[in-house]
Amino acid sequence: MKYSEFRDVVKKLINGHYKMKASESEMIDFESKLIDYIADSNYKFYVRVPCGDWTEDVKMTSQDLLRFVRKPRAVVKIEKLLFYNDANKTFSNIYYDVREPDEFGNYPECPEIPKEFLISSKLFRIRKNDLPDLLEEIKYDDPFDLKDKEGMGKERNDSAIKPQETKSIEKTLSYDKTTGKFRFRGTDSKAVSKTSRARKRKIAEQLMECWQKGKPCLLNKIVKDPTKKTPQGVHDDISDIRNILKEIYVNMPQCAEDAYSPPSEAKHFYIINKS
Repeated sequence: MKYSEFRDVVKKLINGHYKMKASESEMIDFESKLIDYIADSNYKFYVRVPCGDWTEDVKMTSQDLLRFVRKPRAVVKIEKLLFYNDANKTFSNIYYDVREPDEFGNYPECPEIPKEFLISSKLFRIRKNDLPDLLEEIKYDDPFDLKDKEGMGKERNDSAIKPQETKSIEKTLSYDKTTGKFRFRGTDSKAVSKTSRARKRKIAEQLMECWQKGKPCLLNKIVKDPTKKTPQGVHDDISDIRNILKEIYVNMPQCAEDAYSPPSEAKHFYIINKS
C-alpha cells in the first residue's frame, strides 16, 4: 500500500475514532508521531528502489526512519542513509540468483543504486496485511496523544500548563510525558523507557491519570481485555515501573481487585506535558 493511501486511512481513523477532524498541518505532526511509532514497533515501511533495469521493495531501517520524524516530508539522498547499503546488498543477492555466468564462469557485476536517488516519506509503503493490526494498536496506544473518548484530554492539558502551581510540591508525584521520568520530593527517576512510544510509557500515563483523580487505576485501562490472562509483557512493564518508583521512595501497591491504588507517600499526582 502506498504511503499516500496509508495516510488517508490514518486520517479517517483520527476523524472517526477520536471524533476530531485532522487538518493538513495537523496531519504533518501526526505523521511524525506515526513514523516514530512504527520505527519503535514490529511494523515496517518499505521503499521501492530502482537499480539497473529492475526495482525492488527494500525495508527501511529504524535509524533511518527516525530521520523523518522531525520533518516527515523531507527529501534525503539515499547515500546518506544506512538504507543505501541494505538496498545494494538486497539487489546483489537477487542479482546473482537470477544471472547466469558467462562461458568463463564470470558473473557480470551488479550495478549500484544511484547515490543521487531521493528518498522521502512519499515513497514509503506498508504491507496491507499489517494494516488491521496496526490500526488496532494505534487505537489502544494512542501514539498521537489525542483527547480520549471519555473527554479527559482537556483536563490533562489544563492541568499540565503550570506545574509550579501544584499544591504541596513536597508531597506531589509528577510524571513528565516528554522525558518519561517521575519526580518526587525534588528527585527525578530514571526514564520509564528510552523511546516515547513504548507501551511502558503509556501504562505510566494511565496510572497517573487515574491517581490524579484520586482513584485506583483499573486493569481495563491497561489491557485490552481484562477477562483474559494479562500478557507477561504487561506484568514486566508494571514491575519495571514499580521498581523505578521505589528508587525515588514511592511504593506502588500491588494489583488488588483488578486495580492499582495510588501510592500512600504522595498526596497529589500530576502529569507534565511539554510537547
